[in-house]
Amino acid sequence: MTDLNKVTLLGTLSIDPISRKMPSGSAYARFTLVTGYTWKDAKKIGRVEDGHTIVAFGKLAEIAAQYLKKGDRVYVEGRLKTWKGRESGQARNVRNEVLLTNLIMLGKASKP
Repeated sequence: MTDLNKVTLLGTLSIDPISRKMPSGSAYARFTLVTGYTWKDAKKIGRVEDGHTIVAFGKLAEIAAQYLKKGDRVYVEGRLKTWKGRESGQARNVRNEVLLTNLIMLGKASKP
């Protein structure tokens, strides 16, 4: 049996991508994608939003840095990477990122 690590998200950029060059010369970009859902019960309606850190390398990073802006809607696919820092032998500062493998740009988000 093969394992599967795949993340699929559809959301809105909350910041412009931050791009850098790695020491190897390869492009690197990072941005935050906000996804959300609305819930309703008998007394109220609420909205929950989650922020996801998306990291791209190489050509995808160059495309993200050049064409994506805050407020754009995008569909992303990637794999989940969890970073764990260590402090006194215990895991601390756990951080999840989506390492981008596919990107579809959908344009500006419409106003609700």
